[in-house]
Parts: sequence; structure tokens; C-alpha cells
Amino acid sequence: RRPHADHLTQSCWSACTREPPMPEDERPSLTDEEEIWSALRTAIGGLAVLDLVTMIIVSEAMEERTWQGMSVSVWAIVIGVPIFALLSALTLFGDRVILRNHRQ
Repeated sequence: RRPHADHLTQSCWSACTREPPMPEDERPSLTDEEEIWSALRTAIGGLAVLDLVTMIIVSEAMEERTWQGMSVSVWAIVIGVPIFALLSALTLFGDRVILRNHRQ
């Protein structure tokens, strides 16, 4: 195979599949509400991931320790799962509200 032919094929492919840029006035713009929700949604998603990672680390690291008669690992799950569920519900609720406002 010739490297030159591969280069031509690759550049032709990228040139053929690239869409022309949209003019500024045709680009979809987000409302302030959508931009704020996007930032909040990202933060909530990050907190949910942090919750899961913390649950796993605490569960693994504190297997031998007990508090209030239960293993700290169990407490991590008892506390972490509802927090994760709350964050997920908050994300779904926010998406539904933003989508409803966007349709109107």
C-alpha cells in the first residue's frame, strides 16, 4: 500500500463528510433557563458519581469497623443508595420540567 493513497482517501473522506458551518442566526440557541439547567445537571451527575465512588471506597475500606451495631460498609450503602436515588430523581424531574417548558 502506498501511504500517499491512504492520505488522499482519508482527506477526501473527511472533506466529504464535513457539514458546512451554519450561519449564526440559524444555530439553535439555548435559553438562560436551559443553560442554567445544563450546568446544574452536570453538577448533579458529578455528585452522583462521587456518591458511588465514595460508597465503594468506604464499603471496602471499613469492612471491619462497626457503628451503632452495624458494619460501616452497611452504613455506606444505607446512606449512599438513597442519596444516589435522590440525585437521579432530581435529574429526571429537572429534565421533565425543562422539556415541558421547551415545548410551550
